[in-house]
Amino acid sequence: MAFSRELSVKNGSSFQITVSMGYDADGKQKTQRKTVHFPDGMIDKQIQKELKRQEVLFEEECKSGIYGRNITLHNPYVPEIGGIMKC
Repeated sequence: MAFSRELSVKNGSSFQITVSMGYDADGKQKTQRKTVHFPDGMIDKQIQKELKRQEVLFEEECKSGIYGRNITLHNPYVPEIGGIMKC
């Protein structure tokens, strides 16, 4: 689920979009964030429509693995043998 919040900027409008990526092994929530900027000339209805579109696109990018750092950290509960994870 993606959600956004407005950021205070001098020129135009900026929003931070956050997508929840679930929880890690320690129970901490994993999130991805992206900031989008809109020019001064856009009216509120245009901004809201484009913001919703950006939220959907960003969520799809995150879920498919296109966006963000998909780093697999060492899990102390899974032994490694020769660089290959053994389950």
